[in-house]
Amino acid sequence: MLQRLESTVIYWTRQIKEVVSNQDAQTSQESTSPLDELEHWKNRTQNLKSLTTRLQEKQLKKIIEVLTKANSSYLSGFKELEEKIKVGYDEANDNLQFLRTLEAPCKAIENAQPKDIPKILPEVLNNVRIIWELSNYYNTPDRLKSLLSKISNQIIHRCRKKINVNDMFGANVPKCIEDLNECIECCR
Repeated sequence: MLQRLESTVIYWTRQIKEVVSNQDAQTSQESTSPLDELEHWKNRTQNLKSLTTRLQEKQLKKIIEVLTKANSSYLSGFKELEEKIKVGYDEANDNLQFLRTLEAPCKAIENAQPKDIPKILPEVLNNVRIIWELSNYYNTPDRLKSLLSKISNQIIHRCRKKINVNDMFGANVPKCIEDLNECIECCR
């Protein structure tokens, strides 16, 4: 019976490690906009919450209790993983709460004309400052640098959408010049 319970814990440990390592491998560096970053942390929070909920189930608690009484050597690795999931969930949830402050202004940027973006930026940058000052986990230089790059990417993407190559080579050169000037001013 003890061997079957230990096999179960070994199997769970392997499965949990695979889920956690897959999430670690899928870094938020892959995303190109702050909204992608927000989505990454939503998914990570949801997945770790599911794991945390599963780890609280009565059946699992009973198995852990039996293995604890039997001094199973496999339990320590499982307990470490359980703690790692709890810390990871706390981090993901904290990051998600702070990144949500960027959702509305970044959606506004996504739908704005380049000339309107400079009016939105103070709110975005103020929210980034709040993340820097108050977040428990997201306030590292690397993460904030990456976040600011994503905001910049989003603005550049918006400007690129504004410029129509056909206007450049067609009869509407004045409109193209106007669009280019609008984008240059936005990026300033």
